[in-house]
Parts: sequence; structure tokens; C-alpha cells
Amino acid sequence: MATKKEQMQRFARYFREKVGRDVTSQELASAAKAAGWKMPKPKDPLDILAKEFAEAEGDEMKHDEETGDPYRANICYKLTQGSKPLWGDIDKATRDKMVKNVALRREQMIGDGLQLTRDANHWNRINPDNDPVQVELDFTDEVEWKMNAPKADEEAA
Repeated sequence: MATKKEQMQRFARYFREKVGRDVTSQELASAAKAAGWKMPKPKDPLDILAKEFAEAEGDEMKHDEETGDPYRANICYKLTQGSKPLWGDIDKATRDKMVKNVALRREQMIGDGLQLTRDANHWNRINPDNDPVQVELDFTDEVEWKMNAPKADEEAA
């Protein structure tokens, strides 16, 4: 028996083929509802609020007093593998917490890079008559350039 996610993937392929174009997730949901798809139950309001807090924590920015560079005001880290993430103020974080935050975010980047490489490799394989799409994963130069780029307000002046 196909999982719910697999059924959704099949429906998405079917619907894109039916309309003959790429579609938004909103269009897919609307078409699925019209086709009699069972609508999901509303989420627990506490879970929704927790997710909103996590997004707010991750979005808060401050500026370094000396350099003026923006930085995230809060860090997310886990005490142990599999534990729920904790949030804390970066300015009060211990080195251990910061190391855990850097490791967590680096793992996310590695996962994105791995999947991007697999996606590009697949496209390159099935499109041998096109120039292959290259994936460059060494961001050292780009990060350095952006670190040394003129500040946005200086560019406008």
C-alpha cells in the first residue's frame, strides 16, 4: 500500500500532466480537495505557536557594535542527538552551545549540497546533449566577497 506522501506525489504528477504545465502547491491542494481528497485535521494550536516562535527566534537579527555586520540574535542547538532543539541568545551562549549550533547548521548545508549534487547529476545524465549543469560546493570565495562587499546603505549613498 502506498504511503500518503506517495499518493500525493502520484496525484501531483497526474495533475501536472492533466493541465500540461507546472503548478503551485495551492493549485494541487485545491484540485485534490475537488477530487475528494480527505482534508487534514487542523494542527494543535500549541504546535503552530511553537513553530512561529522558532521562526521568530531564527529571524531576529542584531548588528555587531564594532563591524556593523548583521548576525543572528539567537542560536539553535541540541543537547544530544535526537533531542528537541533549544534556543538561546547568541551573546550569552557558551562556546559549547555555539559549536553545536555551527555543527547543526553545517549539517543542514551538507544535506542541501548532497541533494543538489544528486539532482544535478540526474539531470545531466538524462540530458546528455546539453552542457552539464555544474554544482560548485566550495563557497569560500563567495562568502569572502560578500563579507567584504560594500554595505547596502553605503552603496545607496
